[in-house]
Amino acid sequence: MGITPPRPLQQGDDLTAFDCGQSSLNKWLQNHAWRNQQTGASRTNVVCDNASGQIVGYVSLSSGSIERGAMKRGLRHGKPEIIPVTLLGQLAVDENFVGQNLGESLLYFALKTAFNMSKHVGTLGVMTHPLNENARQFYLRYGFEEIPGDQRGALLLRIKDIEASGF
Repeated sequence: MGITPPRPLQQGDDLTAFDCGQSSLNKWLQNHAWRNQQTGASRTNVVCDNASGQIVGYVSLSSGSIERGAMKRGLRHGKPEIIPVTLLGQLAVDENFVGQNLGESLLYFALKTAFNMSKHVGTLGVMTHPLNENARQFYLRYGFEEIPGDQRGALLLRIKDIEASGF
């Protein structure tokens, strides 16, 4: 028994058995993940149970941006009007696999991916829009900071902070 390393979502993956307890995240995986994968709108990576092959967690990344005016004063200086970021759109773990550090592992994978990408494509950091207060607290524990001017409650972890943490 065990969990596979993250891998790209594939066409034949069974998306129907996944249940993280948040219907919006379940529905996004079932109704949008594959189409976004095909069109390049986002990339979803999944982890699966070795025994059953069932998807037990996923993370979705894409490109995004922040308006300079939404940033803290110290981060605005010298930046373009539209600042590129890596958007962590979704991160979810099946309820039956909670407590196995899969959320942390998927976040680590996302941060490492963003850091590696930043060597080739400009990005200030990883931005996410937490679904609820529990998700917000999860990201804050890993160093994400609030973007004060963002009306949707976005959080950001800068690439330089990811790098300083040892990536």
